[in-house]
Amino acid sequence: MSDCPHRPECPGCPLIELPYAEQLRGKHQTTIAALNAYRSTNPMFADIKVHDPIPAKMRRRYRLRVKWVVDGSHIGLYGPQHHVVDTPDCVVVPEVALRIANVFRGQLPYLPNGSRLVALDIRTDGQGNAVPTLILEGVDGGASHPDIRQDGARLARMVMSQLPGEVIGVAVGVRSGSAATVLGEAPIPVLGTTELSQQVGSVVVQSPAGVFTQVHADQAALLQKKIREVVSTQPGIAGGSVVDLYAGTGAHGLAVSDIAEQTVLVESYEPAAEAAWRSAQHLPRHLGDKVDVWAMPVEEALTDLGTDTPRPWVVIANPPRSGLSADTLYGLIGSQPERIVMVSCDPETLARDMAILAGFGYRAADAYPIDMIPETPHIETVVVLQAGSPPRLPIRYQGDHFVAVDKPPLLPTIPHSEWPWSALESVRRDFPDVQPLHRLDVGTSGLVLFGDPSRENPIQSAQKTYLALVKGITHKGGNITRPVWENGREWTAHTRYKRVDVIAGHSLVEVSLLTGRTHQIRKHFAIIGHPVLGDDRYGDPATNRHFAMRSGLIRPFLHAATLRWDGGEITSPLWPDLQTTLTNLGMTKLGR
Repeated sequence: MSDCPHRPECPGCPLIELPYAEQLRGKHQTTIAALNAYRSTNPMFADIKVHDPIPAKMRRRYRLRVKWVVDGSHIGLYGPQHHVVDTPDCVVVPEVALRIANVFRGQLPYLPNGSRLVALDIRTDGQGNAVPTLILEGVDGGASHPDIRQDGARLARMVMSQLPGEVIGVAVGVRSGSAATVLGEAPIPVLGTTELSQQVGSVVVQSPAGVFTQVHADQAALLQKKIREVVSTQPGIAGGSVVDLYAGTGAHGLAVSDIAEQTVLVESYEPAAEAAWRSAQHLPRHLGDKVDVWAMPVEEALTDLGTDTPRPWVVIANPPRSGLSADTLYGLIGSQPERIVMVSCDPETLARDMAILAGFGYRAADAYPIDMIPETPHIETVVVLQAGSPPRLPIRYQGDHFVAVDKPPLLPTIPHSEWPWSALESVRRDFPDVQPLHRLDVGTSGLVLFGDPSRENPIQSAQKTYLALVKGITHKGGNITRPVWENGREWTAHTRYKRVDVIAGHSLVEVSLLTGRTHQIRKHFAIIGHPVLGDDRYGDPATNRHFAMRSGLIRPFLHAATLRWDGGEITSPLWPDLQTTLTNLGMTKLGR
């Protein structure tokens, strides 16, 4: 039993019935399981110590931010049947948030411009001050944005008049009926002061409406303390730079500004970047002068590091739940920091990013989970990755004059000017005279064959079989013989495939190449209207964004799984990030 009167209908705190110690054990095991999934890719994962989660002392009335759906007199979260569960006595939000919701839970005034209130985004500072953002949308699309904002201003005056001294300002956001998110567009201040000043650990940050904020003040301070601890222990940091990626309003980067010679905060959402700059002005002048704020996408900022600034000594990366994008990983690897401090709210995408970075020599020894959102399955984890020598690739088979290895994703087969390491360089540590007998795209994982091309060996003509997940439902099998363009001319190409399974409306296919053209599989499946999922060059952008957000798929779902020849067969297990995608679609293992 729990003290929440809205369970089990309300899904907001699914663990609230469990003893807190049991909740923490579950979160600890979730983190361990996510890292263990990658043990086969790198021996580092067997040695990482996952510390006990740092518990939260405050588990009631702790949420500094709450987002609720509004459906008439019901204000809360969507329940199992997609109806709004009314939560007037929610036990994890501050009392002032309940009072704000109660203002709108009653009879709403007539809104003359034909709009309706559809959601609330309420932020508090822990000191009794609150700023609600009112999300409105036009009924049947019949109201313009200015008219909707006028209706919002009417509601803003109502809530401020009923809760004077508590509601210090109100913002309004407009949502279209087709919006993918509850909150819609960036909010506009309409009344009072809509920027809260919040003490986060050792710094005061400015928090305007609509920007990301941690919901638990005490746990945010502990997270900041851990980040400061692991940054300060990097040798040479006093004369180096710290780069805080996905910096938000600057709570992490500003907290280490006294440790390094220079601190760069990178944030793509302009209101958050502007707030971070204002927050930096609250630092003592000798520290604030050492802080730069870059309002740009992380991927762009990483291309400038080392040209406009000194090489980053430490990078703090606190990405969204989907983890680091492929372009961010490219840039991060290319900038070659001495230490990367990963801060992640999703153990699976954290493990994926660690495994990719490990391929370039970044090793972790410890993981520090922090319980940022009690009563839920969510867990934040801090991991320190230290630069070192890249590991040897797993050898799947060794014969006379050749070796087959497992290539991880985002590692090039051969040396490339944009990459500090390659599969060929790794293999040549032990086999100095080998050449690649075939190549895989950077984003493709699986078997690559190296050897002496002058030596006759039946494995050189081995049949390569790939696994790919492609959009939509293909035929059961077939041949694709469309020509492809390469180096400015048209080439014949032949791809054979067999559909292995249909998963959530998409096809898992087994693919064989009868010719070897650049990007042949990716080009051919795009030509027939079934692009490889996750392929940002030939694929469907909307589908790719969906899979990146829901399954953490940041590269083409393409794996070189098998090499077969008259003398034998070599197989490579599916890389864990691709297995996670299948699991999230409902396929627990291949050949179910």
